[in-house]
Amino acid sequence: MVTPTRKELLRYTLVVLAFVVVMIIIVTVLDFVFGAGALWIFGEGGGES
Repeated sequence: MVTPTRKELLRYTLVVLAFVVVMIIIVTVLDFVFGAGALWIFGEGGGES
């Protein structure tokens, strides 16, 4: 069994955290873009039914 050193463990942890933060930013931007696009296509839904 191979155990990472403290330095490697810290590096891996920071890489994973950075990756998660980047993914959160990407998903947030996509959510905003698709939400704005849906509002632009379908309108505000102001009681036209």
